[in-house]
Amino acid sequence: RERLLDLFAARIYSMDIGHAKPRREPFAACAQALGREPSTIIHIGDNERTDVRGALDAGFRAIRVDFMRDNGPSAAELVARSFEELTEYLLEE
Repeated sequence: RERLLDLFAARIYSMDIGHAKPRREPFAACAQALGREPSTIIHIGDNERTDVRGALDAGFRAIRVDFMRDNGPSAAELVARSFEELTEYLLEE
């Protein structure tokens, strides 16, 4: 209802790919849909195993969002604690 989906150039759904994160197939489908090299894509998610590890294993960059609670250490390049922190970081990129 907020029309946020219109802001994304591609949307990948695991049910369409036949595999879910952390498998590489959803990430590969994303890179292909965007026509970009994986290393130029930042995946943002809240789960260390499926989002961060999955993205990194597929060659993507990764940001983890911990808006509700601290989920401990991360391999992500950033652990954002607020939308403001996430937005500031992305705008600097």
